[in-house]
Parts: sequence; C-alpha cells; structure tokens
Amino acid sequence: MAADSSGGPTKSSNAAAGAGAGAFHFRFLIPIIVSLVALPALLLLLLLPPPQDPETWFLKLPALLRAHYSDGRTIKLRPSPDHPEIGVFSIRRGPPAADSPHRVLIVHGAGCSSFSFRRVVDSLAEANVHAAAIDLPGSGFSDRSVAVTQNRDGGKNPLRGMWSVVEDIREKGLFWGFDQLIQQGYVNLPEKTTVINNPIEFNAGRLLEQVIHSMPLPPPIDLVLHDTAFPLLSDWISQNPTTIRSLVLLDSSPNGTALPLWAFQTPLVKEMVMGMGCVFRRAVAGCCVARWESGEEAEAHRVLLKGWDGGRSGMGASSSRSLDLGEWGGRNEQLPVKVIWSEGWSSEGREVAAALPRATLSLHSGGRWVQGRDAAVEVAQRIREFITSLPPPGGAELELELSRSRSQEDVVSQLQDRCEL
Repeated sequence: MAADSSGGPTKSSNAAAGAGAGAFHFRFLIPIIVSLVALPALLLLLLLPPPQDPETWFLKLPALLRAHYSDGRTIKLRPSPDHPEIGVFSIRRGPPAADSPHRVLIVHGAGCSSFSFRRVVDSLAEANVHAAAIDLPGSGFSDRSVAVTQNRDGGKNPLRGMWSVVEDIREKGLFWGFDQLIQQGYVNLPEKTTVINNPIEFNAGRLLEQVIHSMPLPPPIDLVLHDTAFPLLSDWISQNPTTIRSLVLLDSSPNGTALPLWAFQTPLVKEMVMGMGCVFRRAVAGCCVARWESGEEAEAHRVLLKGWDGGRSGMGASSSRSLDLGEWGGRNEQLPVKVIWSEGWSSEGREVAAALPRATLSLHSGGRWVQGRDAAVEVAQRIREFITSLPPPGGAELELELSRSRSQEDVVSQLQDRCEL
C-alpha cells in the first residue's frame, strides 16, 4: 500500500508536466502555422502584377477586345440625380431601330459583358433584327468606379489599414517596404487620406430606362436577360408593361448564378483566379463554359473580367434577394416569355419554365455562358423564332381598332337598309 501511495504523486506530477509541455508545444506551433500560411499568401499578392491605370490597360488589350471596343460606343448616363455621369458601353447591329419591327436588347449577368454576346448580336442582325447589348457598370468596357476620398488608416477596421500597406508595397515594390522598416522601424504612409475608386452603385431599372431612351430604342422592345440580370430587373419589368413586348430568359435562374461568386470576391482566391489564366479557365469551365473555343477567347474574358482595376469593382451588379417565380409570373401573365437554357443544365431550365404561366422552353448546345459560333447561332435562332412568332408591336391594338371600325360600318349599313325600306 505504501508503494502505491508513494507512486501516486509521481504519476500526477508527470501528467501535469506532460500537459504543460503539450500546451507549450501548441502555443509554439500556432505562430509557425500562421506564418507558413500567411507568408506564401503575402508573397503571392506581392508577386502578382498591381492594378493598372485605364490607359495602360487599354494599350495592352488583346486583339479580340480591341476589335470589340472599336465596334461599339459609350453612352453617357446618370445613375441618380446626385450621381456624376458614367459611361455605359454598348454594341448595336442590324437595320435602324426605327425601321425594324423587332428591337432586341441583351443584358448580361454576373461575370459577363457584351463581349460574351457579340456573336448572338451579329447573328440576329443577319436575320434583319435590330440587336443591341450593353455592359452594366462595373463590367466590360463600362465605367467601373467613382473616385472618393477616404482615410488611409482604415478607421475602425485594422485589416483595411493593413491592406492599404500591402497595396502600397505591390505598387512601389517589395524593397520599398524593407527600406521603410530598416530606416525607421515602420512603413511610412505620408498622407492620411487618399483618393480611392469605389464600385458604382446604381438602380438597374433606372439605368435600363436611360439606355432605351439614349440609344434610342423605340418601345416596345424584346428584352433578353442573362443569368443575374433577371432578378435585377424583374420589378422594373412589372412596372413598365408597355415598354417590354416580350422577355427571353437566357440561362437565368432567380435564385443562383452560374459563376461561383465567392471565388471572385474572396481575397487571395480572387487574385489567383483573375491573375492566372490556367486557374481562370479551370474555374469557369466547370460551371459556365461547356468548351472554350480557343485560348485567346478565354484570355480575353479573363482580361475583361479583371479590368484595369484588378477586379476591385466586383462582378458588376448582382441581386441578393430571392424571387418567387410563380408570384412574379402571376403578376405578368400577359407577358410572352421564352426560356432558353444550356443542355448541360436543362433540369434548372425546366424548373424555371414550369413556374411561369406563358413560358416555353428551348435548349442550346453551349454552356451557361454562350461560347462558340455554333452555340451563338443557336441562341440567336431561338430568339428570332420566338419574337417573330408574336404579333407585331401594336398588333393587338390595331386588331381592336379594326374590329371597332367593322362594327361601326355594320351599324351604318343596317341604318341605310332601314332608311331605304
């Protein structure tokens, strides 16, 4: 019994010592693990090219994008009465809008631009349809940001202050930061305030209304909405029934996006995806593109998505609210709707079409982003077949007027017959 009682304290002390050593090892490993994760991330951010000014970015554009830009024009609009003017890029093809019985306007979704639909616009124009597409603010060649003055110290957010230091190092070089640390023990930020570019905030409905009037596109028009453009403009469509003749939902679901937005909004992940062509192609191919037509095509999309500001302006407009398709369809049951979806995601397209009372469904061979000439021709053909199957603009009113005229002629004829009797 004595041996047992004498051995107890020894075991307890050994256990306590082991626990203390384990805690020490754990505390020692934490900064090592954090350093191993943070150091490569910081080095990657520093090695990636910094954002460029717009002029330098334009001079380095691939040939595909230079040709696309030269074929379009920029419209000056004001998103709100107290907002400065912004430039919205647009492309147009086909007969003059005033002379064409069909006027199609395409609005892209998250991650895309008018560049994604240039072949669809060309194919519609070849079929004698006036077709146009725009770049929403923050996307494509439209303005991406507005300049504002902001405190450099990050305010109450220390991470913002740290990020501004990283941005300075990326812009001025890694050795600039080391020189600052060696000479004075800290990185010097001489100015407390700086002019930064904030993403443009806008009301999509108001913007589209200004686009229609500025082009101009005489209403009613045939509206094609891709991906996130539908939830963005659903309320405006309900409020402007005389402006919209028909609606085409192109790979558009009200409760999700084709592009995984988290990969393009998360720091470091966004830098890798937008900064490295091979990573971008793989990230987009799994969810948006059935097959890239060429490496040049993929690179043009990456450059345009990244923009001159390094993707700071975000993915363009997107809607976070959920849309009840059945309720929306009930409020707009007189509006002809066509749902066009990629064959690879046809189940989602069938769900959208089933929820809308007057909707019909067609499939195309491309991806959620329309890529390739064949897929673009298919989509344009589906759109043309749909809009040409509808009565011409004003057809219902004209038929009603003719009916009234016939009724009046019948009454006059009957009165004349009675007078002769």
